[in-house]
Amino acid sequence: MLSLSFTKIDKFKRCPFEYQCYCNRELVKKYHVDTPPLIFGQIMHGIFNDYYKILEKDDRTLEKLIELFRQKYNASKDKHDKIFGTKEILTEYAQMARKEFENFLGSSLSQQVPYVATEENIRVDLGGVELIAKIDRLDTTGEGMKIIDYKTGKFIEDKPDPLQLNLYALSTFVKFPSIPLHKKTYYYLYDDRFVEVDVKSGEFRKTREFVLKTAEEIQEEKHFKAKKNSKCNWCDFKAICPEYL
Repeated sequence: MLSLSFTKIDKFKRCPFEYQCYCNRELVKKYHVDTPPLIFGQIMHGIFNDYYKILEKDDRTLEKLIELFRQKYNASKDKHDKIFGTKEILTEYAQMARKEFENFLGSSLSQQVPYVATEENIRVDLGGVELIAKIDRLDTTGEGMKIIDYKTGKFIEDKPDPLQLNLYALSTFVKFPSIPLHKKTYYYLYDDRFVEVDVKSGEFRKTREFVLKTAEEIQEEKHFKAKKNSKCNWCDFKAICPEYL
């Protein structure tokens, strides 16, 4: 069974060559490069997961979150020191972390307990295609389910791509069919900004059709040609990309 996720679908639509390389473990092992924004995001997501799974209510403080940041950084200190490179860069990200912790603790999210434990993989069968969604948090309100995706980078786009949340919504609908979808939200922690993606009538059917059509395109693809795009400079596989050789 073909397994797809937002990351895989996004890569295939942007550049079939990148998708093919991403699905090859040996190529990923050889060419993937960890960057400060990537590692920072991983650490922060892990901390917000621990916020509910590990910390008691009385321990959910700014000081404790900063302590968790240090612990997760120091757990792979040599590796992280190489990735962040300089003390100045690390200090910049530590300051970002503090601001994001402050914003989170000041938001309503810090007081609510997610319906589903955060950072969990939800796997659903769409009929021969597995859709995997790693959802940051699911909250329930009197009106239904609220999907929230944390963004640890600074807000840039006026209209974020709705695809990620649409895929999460479909996964949630299949997994919890008795709970209606109420909201889909990106939360930009640094800017303390919530950006909602509209919940539209018939969206589950349309998203499911999109995933199945994409799966069909992948299975029928023979060449996986490279396509230049706005994210080429950040692609792990640029060194072996036919467009740049």
